[in-house]
Amino acid sequence: MAALSRHPRFSTPMKANAKTFGIVHFGGPVHYDTDGFTAKNTDILSPDFVSIFRGNGNDIRPSDNPFARALFSEKIISTQKDPRAGGIVAAAQTNKRPVRQPSMSLQRRQSMKRRVGEKPTVAYNFAHAVTEMCETLQETVAWYVVCLKPNERLRDTQFDVAFVAQQLTAYAVPTLVDTLRVTGDYAMSTLIGDFAQAYAPLLSGEGAVATVRTADPAAKQVQDLVAYFHLTQAATDDPAAPAPMVAMGANKIFLREPAWQLLD
Repeated sequence: MAALSRHPRFSTPMKANAKTFGIVHFGGPVHYDTDGFTAKNTDILSPDFVSIFRGNGNDIRPSDNPFARALFSEKIISTQKDPRAGGIVAAAQTNKRPVRQPSMSLQRRQSMKRRVGEKPTVAYNFAHAVTEMCETLQETVAWYVVCLKPNERLRDTQFDVAFVAQQLTAYAVPTLVDTLRVTGDYAMSTLIGDFAQAYAPLLSGEGAVATVRTADPAAKQVQDLVAYFHLTQAATDDPAAPAPMVAMGANKIFLREPAWQLLD
């Protein structure tokens, strides 16, 4: 505590014997209780508690409730058994990997497959969760909602301009606005091949472009889609002119919000 007391983001408790410390976040100070702080931030479970619902294969039978057994199954909770004690659960930890996670991929992932019948270890669950998180982040269009406090005391009749400006700077909103002015405020971007695979069937009806039924590359199908839905906009050198609805690079296609809503 003494080493951290000089840090501008660290605040010491008001009382001398108080078991609390404070962190000055950009939105204001937050105080934390040190009593059981480490234990509360771990996912370690009591092995005896797990054995009550799962059973130990010897003198403790598993729960008769299917829902309770599922909550403490190997898929949810990773365990380590002691072979010297007849396979009794010696340690238990909640699985870092979510039971159900979003998948935006058009193709089935082949990475980090586990062999059939092999029980997941804590290290496997952690590595697999990190891998899936990184893959999902790369394939997901992230949306952010910035909530600003009108004043430090949260009074509804006061608006502190300096306090709001400080929050905008902390959230890097001015930088984001400048970036959107340059990039054209494109709400969605994806690989050209994935875009063609997802939206090319829209051209299979009446008035469809004939090249979609041929073996033309994905870029040609995307160009046909853009032309068919009248998403193109005349190019101009005027910096004040609005950005085109669709922009296509060497590998990706970028769509503004109205164009994306039209296709979806």
